[in-house]
Amino acid sequence: MMTAEEFKRLFLPLRHILFRSAFRISGTTQDAEDILQEVWLKLWQKRDTIPKDGNLTGFCVTLTHNLSVDFMRRQHLKTVDDEPAEHDAVQDRSAQDEMEGNEARSSLMRIIGTLPEVQKRVIMMRDIEGLDYPDIAQTMGLTEVNVRVSLSRARKYVREAIKQQMRQ
Repeated sequence: MMTAEEFKRLFLPLRHILFRSAFRISGTTQDAEDILQEVWLKLWQKRDTIPKDGNLTGFCVTLTHNLSVDFMRRQHLKTVDDEPAEHDAVQDRSAQDEMEGNEARSSLMRIIGTLPEVQKRVIMMRDIEGLDYPDIAQTMGLTEVNVRVSLSRARKYVREAIKQQMRQ
């Protein structure tokens, strides 16, 4: 049975990587902190079944990614259900800029969501979560060459989809 000290020693050094991963998907510090709390809880609940000899960082980043996506889906469902009937006509510029940034992020995430699963995971791990090629390769069970090819194809698809959106 893993002790609390062992848990802290293994997982707390990954806090910054996991926070950045959650922040890139959620877009806000508060949501990233909430997601990170879910990650800590899930890791603690599964502490005795987590393979310690494998790629612990990759495992934790993948878990954070999955929980972040789930969190954002729940948030989206809440906002759709709780949307007020009337909106204030007056908005300051920073709120409008934030909304435009969120729309762009949502659009990008929708495009990425249409990619084949391998390409989707590779682009998320590399461009969103900031993992390096060896970690991605080990996490996904691919060679680094396969990771680079999948990433290249995914980026090309995303570029083309964005260009197409801009033409419309």
